[in-house]
Amino acid sequence: MTLAVNMSIDASMAQQRMATESITDYWIANVPGLPNNPLVRANTVVPMGAASGPFKALNAKVDSLAARMGTATALRTKTVSRLILGPGQATTTEQSSEVTNIRHVNVDEASLAIPAGYRKTSIRG
Repeated sequence: MTLAVNMSIDASMAQQRMATESITDYWIANVPGLPNNPLVRANTVVPMGAASGPFKALNAKVDSLAARMGTATALRTKTVSRLILGPGQATTTEQSSEVTNIRHVNVDEASLAIPAGYRKTSIRG
């Protein structure tokens, strides 16, 4: 999945142009009993509830990728991102994740604890 964005800000005396490009490779497989697509949204820039505005088209592309994966799960991802602020001003970062040692075991729900200070809220959007 490739994502490229060019952004310009013109505010009175200050002008800023920025470009970014992210390329994510997904290695997928069908693993019985493993929830599908747990990493698709983890490696995107779409904020929660951003189904409108400038992120609407991007959100649709991420949903399209998830649909093409079907019941498969992303077991490994690699994202290379470049942020370009101007001529000769670029920063490159790399992010990767990998799911390994998958085992099916029964978990005693009593061993799961809610962190101190946790409180349930609703998500707007």
